[in-house]
Amino acid sequence: MDWPVDTSKVVFIAGGAPQPVIDYDSKRHKADGDGQPLYQVSIVALVEGRNPEVIKVKVPGEPRGVAAQVVVKLVGFTVGYFAMLDEKNRHVAMQLYRAERIEPLAPARGAAASAATAATAAAAS
Repeated sequence: MDWPVDTSKVVFIAGGAPQPVIDYDSKRHKADGDGQPLYQVSIVALVEGRNPEVIKVKVPGEPRGVAAQVVVKLVGFTVGYFAMLDEKNRHVAMQLYRAERIEPLAPARGAAASAATAATAAAAS
């Protein structure tokens, strides 16, 4: 089950360009239930007074105008939960972030751009 997220107090900045979601078994570009190709975008979520967090958001169709340090709007943003047993019978759980669309708003500037760059670099290491 996915839960809708109130994004009114969050600034989202793209950490890079959209990347195709690749199916683990077939190694092909994955599609949603409607046949739309899925893309994933690393997003820095900024809330005043809190540390920035990098999340990976999946979206159907390739978002246009989304690149590193671009402020974006997540339309129809939801979070879900996924749990399973891995090949060694260990419990694996993760949050899944999805959006109906990711729309570019403006290039990030100043402190927001610095926070986005630092958070993206920290998540990559």
